[in-house]
Amino acid sequence: MAAPLSTCTTIEQRGVVRFLWAKKMEANDVHKEMLPMYGEHCLSRQAVHNWMQKFSEGRISIEDEHRAGRPVELATPETLQRVEDIIRAERRGTVDAVATAIGCSGCSGCSATRPRH
Repeated sequence: MAAPLSTCTTIEQRGVVRFLWAKKMEANDVHKEMLPMYGEHCLSRQAVHNWMQKFSEGRISIEDEHRAGRPVELATPETLQRVEDIIRAERRGTVDAVATAIGCSGCSGCSATRPRH
């Protein structure tokens, strides 16, 4: 029996989704297949469905598309994983709480740089 993965990335999981999509599996079955391996870090059923839809429409890349006007300030794999873990642990958290938890101070666009009134 395989052991659950203790670390993973969303990009890695999108690759798995693309592989299983190519094998003509249904979205619910793909999610059921992934859930035991990725556990609490598994993509949601809706995210799996959305990515399978994108692949059906001809998308090839599993990377996020560039978005104009959204600069990436802290885009290291470790920081991204920390932010993802924080959000998964507390879905109602604030941007301030995430910024504080990762030690962000002075990032453009982040509330840590906004003056308090």
